[in-house]
Amino acid sequence: MDRSWRAPLQIALQFLKFGSFPAGWTEKDLDGNVVEEVASAADIDRKWPGFIAGRPDFTKVFLLYSEEFEARKNDPQYRFHRGIDPALVPEIARRAHAAGLRLSAHVYTATDFHNALVGGVDDVAHMPGRATTRSLDRPRSASRRRTPGSPANGASR
Repeated sequence: MDRSWRAPLQIALQFLKFGSFPAGWTEKDLDGNVVEEVASAADIDRKWPGFIAGRPDFTKVFLLYSEEFEARKNDPQYRFHRGIDPALVPEIARRAHAAGLRLSAHVYTATDFHNALVGGVDDVAHMPGRATTRSLDRPRSASRRRTPGSPANGASR
C-alpha cells in the first residue's frame, strides 16, 4: 500500500524511541494502534470501524504541501514531508461528523489551509508547519465560515 501519509508516523516514531509505547513495539506496530495511515477510500472503509471502536475524542488529518501531493506521494525523499491525499479529507470529515467527532487539520501551506476548509474540517492547527519557508495567509472564506486557526498552536471553537 502507498503510505503517503507519513508525518504523523514520524511523530509516533519519536515517541516510540522515547519508550512511550509498549516494550517490543516497532514501526509496524504503530499503524492501527497509534496512527491510521490511509491512501485511498478503500483504506478508510477498512480502517474506520477499528478507529471508531477505539472511542477517539477527535480526528486529525495532516495536509503537508497538498499542492504537491502527486509529485511527493511516492518519492522517498519526502517520506516525512507529505500528507494525506487532500481528496480524502471530505470523506473523513463526513465520517467524523456522523460519529459526532470534530476533525482537525495540521497544515503547512495556504493550499493546505484551503483544502482543509473545503474538505470540511472544524479546526486548523499548527500553521504554518515548522519546516516551511512559505507564507500562509488566512483565507477570507475561513473568517466567513468561522473556522478557527492560530498561527502558533491552532484553536478550537
